[in-house]
Amino acid sequence: MDCTYKTNRYGLPLLDIIGFVATRSSFYIGFAFIKDEKEDSYEVILSCLAEAFESLTLEPPRTILTDKEEALMNAVKVVFPSTKHIICL
Repeated sequence: MDCTYKTNRYGLPLLDIIGFVATRSSFYIGFAFIKDEKEDSYEVILSCLAEAFESLTLEPPRTILTDKEEALMNAVKVVFPSTKHIICL
């Protein structure tokens, strides 16, 4: 998960959510324009993601990789408490 910084015509951060599989392939899970990069904004998006996993009867992600965005890291802990969090270097 990572945000682009206001590089679109709306001037909003765009959160990209990408998944990886064992064959080293990646796929897009979702995109979301957010009003700001604060914890509550991330929690709303991650809650929607959690609902999607639940409605599809999928297990929550085992691991989430983010940059060192503190608000995103805190939101991950709240919405996916049992998920391992890794910080990208």
